[in-house]
Amino acid sequence: MVANCPRCGLRFERSEGHWTGDLGLNTIVSFTVVFGVLLGGFLLTYPNVPGTELLIATIGAAIMVPIAFFPLSKTIWLAIDLQLRPLEAHELDEPNRWTIDEQ
Repeated sequence: MVANCPRCGLRFERSEGHWTGDLGLNTIVSFTVVFGVLLGGFLLTYPNVPGTELLIATIGAAIMVPIAFFPLSKTIWLAIDLQLRPLEAHELDEPNRWTIDEQ
């Protein structure tokens, strides 16, 4: 992944340890989807639950969702962080490209 946005110059890692937020968000979404697959598969096939097929679907979701959702989790976490901690001029590659409210 590139360090700065190619369009606006924003650094994606705004502070040290910034990646823990998007990793946490990715983990929460992944566990929710895996639980949904398990619960949905169980409820849709009850009383004859196909254990092997449900296990394969759950493992597939557990592998694919974190990989597929990771770029989006970084974007969502950056948006949350920007709302909580507004952008500062030193965080842009080219500070004159955008107008930043100084507080």
